[in-house]
Amino acid sequence: MKLYDLDTVLTFGQYKGETVLEILKKNSSYITNYCLKESEDFYITDEVLEASIIYGYKGSIDAHTEEGRSAEEALNILMDNNPNKNFFEEKRAFYKDYMLKRYEQELESQLSGNGNIIIKHSIF
Repeated sequence: MKLYDLDTVLTFGQYKGETVLEILKKNSSYITNYCLKESEDFYITDEVLEASIIYGYKGSIDAHTEEGRSAEEALNILMDNNPNKNFFEEKRAFYKDYMLKRYEQELESQLSGNGNIIIKHSIF
């Protein structure tokens, strides 16, 4: 399982070696329609979804702003009407559950071992 953000470089496919943002600028549907839907291990951040809408619906955003709406209002309208939204939310929830279970297993393994917990990040 891999989470892709705007700076992630693809290691497969026709856009191998390019960042997600570069691909969205060229062909936004490649990320949201091909990679997200066709690969079980491909997960995207909220930023990637928003950027896919911006690049995929640029003309629609411009039309909304010409009608007096802000760019943020236009983006919200398009987000609500995005056909990929439900699929993205389901896949996001699955990824979140997977990562939480993985973390719980790691923590349980450390607790059942020698009793020492390894802290990877300092909060101080």
